[in-house]
Amino acid sequence: MRKYFFIFLIAQFLFINLIKSTPIAFADDSWKNFYNIAWRGTPVDNIKYAKQMGYDYIAVQMYYNKNNWVGNQDCAGLKFYVVDPQYWVIDSFGYSTSIYGTQTYTQAQKDWYNQNMVWKSSDTFPNNFATGWIRPDRFAVVWDFQQQAVIDLVVEKEIEIFHSFEDTSLPFTFAGAMFDSTRMTGNFYYWANEQNNITTLAYWTGTDSGIVHDSITHEYTTYSEGWVAYMKKLKTRMLEEFPSAKWILEPYWIYYTNNNDEWVNQIKNRADKDELTPDMLFQEGAGTQFVDTANNFNSGVNITKDMVGTTQPNKVGEYENRLYAAKAGINGAWYNWFRRFGGSSSGADYIPNFQNITEVSPRLKLIRCIPNWANLVYIPLVDRYLENDNGTVSCRIMNVSKNNRIESYISNKVMYGYHIKKLDKEIYGCFLENDVDMGTVTVSSGEGVRRIWSVNSYYEKDTNVTNYFTFSNNVIAPKASFVVEAGTGTGFIVEIGTKGKSYIEDGVSTLAGGTASFQ
Repeated sequence: MRKYFFIFLIAQFLFINLIKSTPIAFADDSWKNFYNIAWRGTPVDNIKYAKQMGYDYIAVQMYYNKNNWVGNQDCAGLKFYVVDPQYWVIDSFGYSTSIYGTQTYTQAQKDWYNQNMVWKSSDTFPNNFATGWIRPDRFAVVWDFQQQAVIDLVVEKEIEIFHSFEDTSLPFTFAGAMFDSTRMTGNFYYWANEQNNITTLAYWTGTDSGIVHDSITHEYTTYSEGWVAYMKKLKTRMLEEFPSAKWILEPYWIYYTNNNDEWVNQIKNRADKDELTPDMLFQEGAGTQFVDTANNFNSGVNITKDMVGTTQPNKVGEYENRLYAAKAGINGAWYNWFRRFGGSSSGADYIPNFQNITEVSPRLKLIRCIPNWANLVYIPLVDRYLENDNGTVSCRIMNVSKNNRIESYISNKVMYGYHIKKLDKEIYGCFLENDVDMGTVTVSSGEGVRRIWSVNSYYEKDTNVTNYFTFSNNVIAPKASFVVEAGTGTGFIVEIGTKGKSYIEDGVSTLAGGTASFQ
């Protein structure tokens, strides 16, 4: 047994009668529980998985045909976010976000890029541009937000794009905008030692400013102030058009002083910090700083722990993911996907560069749902505990409204939780170790077990595996014949019924188990 492990116990919601009468109304916080994979997979796969796991909010994918979303009946009832919409604007005008070294450009194309993108020098096209992300055959261009004309152009086109993806007949409606990079000085890079290196305009120009050239004017003396003006205008226009829209940022850190790939430290001393306070801040970097760094919350910026979360695409380990989920759970914070599954680095410690949700292991699919499901049923923080019992650290969240039922549980053996959309009828779980002690699942005293299923790559019911388990004294235990996939875990779904009640399933009358073992 490992030296430390986290157990995550999440109890039943306080407002069970309200939720039972309106099963899709999870109050105002459902927008925080989003599935944002905008760089990987296909719309059909991402939509299918998101709906299966109870997500109502999803990110649309930029380079797919709009018809994958608009008019798609599978999107009915979903709300969508757009990630880094400033890049969508370049594409919507018929241009590429990158300049290719081997491509020949017309004068009209050169004029458009020259008019709207940041210059670092007066060299000839394309060597005049300050470079964004660089690859051997191309580099990204960056909007010149020191020009008010560029800000106006980009924001109005963004609003047009948001409207163009809406389909109110389904409905499929706009939820808000998300941003990956939050460095006010811009998303600039130079190439050295065969890799991208983060920099600012000062690397080329000596100041936080691009070059004024031809007929353009700079209404903002620094790129930082131009970028802030762009974000403020987008937020204002977005709320004018979509009053409930959210503005969400994903810096590498929420508060940091050594560089500005963060947010709170950049705005804490600004007079307009309230205008620049987003609805949510997610930490991309692996670690528990998203809730443990005090400066996130005490720096004079109105950020609370229910407004933060982690989206880390880095650490693959069972222990690390259990730790992040536990920290989110006890603090009312969130654990989400953002843009990609992994691929930030190679090595056994890192999440692989999965290209589709079907490639992601069962334990990684489920772990990000468990703390969010707890938040969506509004368990008070006073009922969430970190405990230390005989040297074993555990995280426990309880509620007496369901007779102290174990709503969700995470250990180094097994994780499971009552699915947020199934109204107490299904437990989604994953066994983690193929050992003599594989862990158990506990249901409440009034509950019985109808059937247990293995799951497919979308976490849908696959094969009836009820006979691989025993059920006695409210505890479900796997038999020795049940095999757990090493490293990835083996997912399962338990159908819950009322103890002692008969059910008709597949034309056969069955009784929800009470104390007898499955045979």
